[in-house]
Amino acid sequence: MSLPFALVTGTSRGIGLAVAEELIRRGWDVFGLARGAAPASLGAGGPGRYAHHLLDLTQLAALEAWVADALPQRLREASRVALVNNAALLAPVGPAHRLDLGALDRHLRVNLTAPVWLAGRCASEVPATTPLRVINLSSGSATKAYPGWTGYCASKAGLHMAGEVLAEETAGYGLERDLAVVSYAPHIVATQMQAELRATSEEDFPLRQRFVDLDADGALVSADGPAHEIADLCAADDLPAFSTARYQPA
Repeated sequence: MSLPFALVTGTSRGIGLAVAEELIRRGWDVFGLARGAAPASLGAGGPGRYAHHLLDLTQLAALEAWVADALPQRLREASRVALVNNAALLAPVGPAHRLDLGALDRHLRVNLTAPVWLAGRCASEVPATTPLRVINLSSGSATKAYPGWTGYCASKAGLHMAGEVLAEETAGYGLERDLAVVSYAPHIVATQMQAELRATSEEDFPLRQRFVDLDADGALVSADGPAHEIADLCAADDLPAFSTARYQPA
């Protein structure tokens, strides 16, 4: 009997790791993509199975080759499929007039180009009757401008809109299927990215102190809560073609 299958990016730490662990506990087979090694916790602890793939999403040719080799059969045989586009870069941070072109290109490849392309590949390979859920990790920066976050704000806004477009395309282009796209904002989570943000200079990111204060006040949330909700969304059968959701801590 086929199991539900998920592709989760950025599973070596943070939200991606927590999502993979939660899905495994629920009996999903999970492929993880990450630049870093797989934590030991992903090898046990649930009825599902995990396969870790070291892959840098800035390397688009390598990503394309891996997808062509590793994914089609898994996508066609699973009882349901979820894509969790979690991997993201924060850098480069700073005013637009000082951004390095190469760094900005790498940022957009990870945060926008790769996840948009992966969603399209899944939509083309998953059988029309198989439930497909695409969860794009979003942020308040998708709709609010933060000085110093040109790349991050632009990439999150772009990913949100790309999800809406994909949902609209299910009415045409031969892509009619059981597809739901969710733009999911996980709140301010205690991750390595937040630590990187607090380490930036106020010259590059004028709102830095706000995030320093949030950490000092214990206002950052654990990745476990958002991961539980993301796993629920992956398994949901009553979602509209496109929707937004945001984690609300208790």
